Amino acid sequence: MKISTAFISISAALSSVSAISFPLLTSKVAVVHGNSSNSEISARYLAAYAPHDAEDESYELIDDHEDLYKNIHGNIVSLARRGDDCSKYHKVKSGDDCYKLGKKYGISQSLILDLNPQINSKCTNLYPGKSYCMKKSSSSKSTSSSVDCTKTHKAKSSDNCWNVSKKYGITQNELFNLNPKLNRGSCDNMHTGVKYCVRGKTKKIVNKVAKKYKKTTKKKTTKKTTKKTTKKTTKKTTKKTTKKTTKKTTKKSEPSITKTNSRKLLQKGSDITYYWIAHHDDYEHTGGTVTVKTCDGKPLGTVSRSYADALVMEGTGIVGDKIINLGSCSCYDYKCFMEVDKKEDPYGLTSYGSPLRPFITIAANDIGRNTKIFIPAIEGWSIPGSSKKHNGCLLVDDESWSFDDNHVDFYVHRRSNYKKLNDEHKLKSVDIYEGGNCNLLDYS
Repeated sequence: MKISTAFISISAALSSVSAISFPLLTSKVAVVHGNSSNSEISARYLAAYAPHDAEDESYELIDDHEDLYKNIHGNIVSLARRGDDCSKYHKVKSGDDCYKLGKKYGISQSLILDLNPQINSKCTNLYPGKSYCMKKSSSSKSTSSSVDCTKTHKAKSSDNCWNVSKKYGITQNELFNLNPKLNRGSCDNMHTGVKYCVRGKTKKIVNKVAKKYKKTTKKKTTKKTTKKTTKKTTKKTTKKTTKKTTKKTTKKSEPSITKTNSRKLLQKGSDITYYWIAHHDDYEHTGGTVTVKTCDGKPLGTVSRSYADALVMEGTGIVGDKIINLGSCSCYDYKCFMEVDKKEDPYGLTSYGSPLRPFITIAANDIGRNTKIFIPAIEGWSIPGSSKKHNGCLLVDDESWSFDDNHVDFYVHRRSNYKKLNDEHKLKSVDIYEGGNCNLLDYS
């Protein structure tokens, strides 16, 4: 994953951020950013995003609910925070592939792809040192056991959760509930040609219970009516008719209510910092030149010694037209990197081997992976170098060893973006809510 770079005292420009001791090396780092156009980016990467003109549904923020409590540090947090639903991870070594992993853990290669949507269909982007899920937790919830599907949709290459739910008039949450295998939040594992449920009904077993209850009620009513006199029966019938008529009239006169999306508070007053990757233009270049290499000794490029040090310190960066990340080996003489596939992961990797997404990816240690969150304080922010405004919707898809709980790290791609945002907003703590049906937008 990521190093909380916003904690590092790099220059006077970062003096507003507290410094901490910083280990020189780590393989638990996030990655880089390439200069790719959308036409060069894989559909798998783009699948997480809603269309650029997508509008969020109306919502209500719930600050007080039964799941809130105060932890030992005095922070207000929610018991409903979801933990990681993976119970078994495998840290990839050089030479691993999906066939070997499937054989080792006794699972199919297709299941490996379902558990790890960041892996492409040919399994060519397993990165040494990154951890991949091999088994779901037995406590993982699934709604498939309570729903029968009555209508399906065969996914096309251009489909995502946003346009499929819009087409069938359902919310994205309803689509996720109908299809538990879809990654809730990122929706980055919707596969072309696969059928997904878009309409469901309560299972027949529930309907049987309802029918049984209805029959019992009918019998009892008949029995009681027989015992009673004709006068009473007439009186009751009249009364019932009046009631029914009144009820129907009232129902018709009720005004239509707009459905509001509730977003419950997850954390109050959590710290926020930023992280980014090393980019050639953001650094001074001194100390002669050196060649950075892979763990196997393959040259990746020649850079200044000061920039090579920055690559090691950040763990990620741009070298020429390549995106590189610290590899799984120890670092000696700058021989410790690996190249990242720019088409599959155009902005680098998280600690899970999934793509980093500028102004979307959040690193957190106490909010479950693939959780969509909403931070009101970020809503309306201007994206540096763009006319786009942020809608406050973010995705937890990274973790950090450099901080504990009640802390989120916001991936902003470049140090210059951090400086601009920090100068404008000086944000140090935020309230975090459930994302609900908020749309993840592409700000790159």
